[in-house]
Amino acid sequence: MNEIREMERQYYNWLMEETIFTNYGEWVGIASPMLDRNNDYIEFFVKKQDNEIIISDHGETISELLMLGIDVKNNEKYAKFLKLTLNGFGIELFNNMELRIIANPKNYNEKKHSIVQAILAINDLYVLDNQKSKRPNFFIENVLKWFDDNDIGVNRNINITGKSGFQFKCDLIIPPSRKKNKPEKIIKILNRLNKTQVVNLIFGWEDIKKFREDNTELYTIIGANDNDSNANAFKQYGILPIEFDNIENNRNLFIA
Repeated sequence: MNEIREMERQYYNWLMEETIFTNYGEWVGIASPMLDRNNDYIEFFVKKQDNEIIISDHGETISELLMLGIDVKNNEKYAKFLKLTLNGFGIELFNNMELRIIANPKNYNEKKHSIVQAILAINDLYVLDNQKSKRPNFFIENVLKWFDDNDIGVNRNINITGKSGFQFKCDLIIPPSRKKNKPEKIIKILNRLNKTQVVNLIFGWEDIKKFREDNTELYTIIGANDNDSNANAFKQYGILPIEFDNIENNRNLFIA
């Protein structure tokens, strides 16, 4: 228990010490130490308006998708995945371009956490189809197809509130099977595993774990891994990383 508390203290200290604030007139830019797919700090913007606090990405996330050829405005498939992701975090798509959420002084930290997690999730939505095509395809779509093809029933996009008050978004949950003595299995889908994703997931897992059954398991399905130490860090906290290229060899883990 003391080790977990110390880890959380270090996590919060790291967030505070590494966060950069910049004034932009009526807006304040906040650069989080969380890194995006380009290894840039994730920046969002905050403005006080009457009794509300507006938190926005100023359209930067959607602009990045458009530059990558992911037309979330006109392509039905891309728009659907974007909508599902934003709904999972309670984020509004303002003017069809800007990620925005409204907070108040009491829930500001929770809402700030939500927009950072949404930006990270959107950054992780797609993967290029190797050498077969230059047309972007969603990694999560490939994973879901595998579960469908193997007739494995899952619940999608479930939010669990942890002891911190922050929400942990579960991409998939396989319900427990009492008859077969199989535990609940939570699955996170990560296109590319990097240090930011590792820190986020470990913190989220420790935050919600005591609210689940004792034998609940957490798996992460990974498209690509920047460093083997990332996967090793997961194992230290009882999280099982599985590379999607090897998922067929781990099929029995997901059969309820």
